[in-house]
Amino acid sequence: MQKIIILTLFFTINMFAQDSIVSEQSKSVMFSNWYVFYPDSTFKHYFKTDDGQLWYGVGNFEDHGRKRVLKFKDPDLNFKWIVRAHYESNFERILIHRKSGFKSKDYYNTSRRKFVYFESQQPKI
Repeated sequence: MQKIIILTLFFTINMFAQDSIVSEQSKSVMFSNWYVFYPDSTFKHYFKTDDGQLWYGVGNFEDHGRKRVLKFKDPDLNFKWIVRAHYESNFERILIHRKSGFKSKDYYNTSRRKFVYFESQQPKI
């Protein structure tokens, strides 16, 4: 009986602990491209290339209808990674809401298509 109560409490606490939404680029084999959106209207963007580069950006977002406007701020120089990170800063990007995620122009030429799609995922721990 105690095991059931402990498991119930554990799963209940985890349901309320989710504080971010992760959207990862779908159909991307050689690149990892994802956004982490937080409830306080901030986000982090990570983009890893096939040659080991990491691009990192932080900022605020605003929702305007179906559009989510991302405003990248100055670089977060406290961010550390195994390799030297490249920073995205001081520009805007627009994502368009879809059923299960977002659509965006292919800014990094990761596909031969005009747009890339980001699907919402569970946060990675």
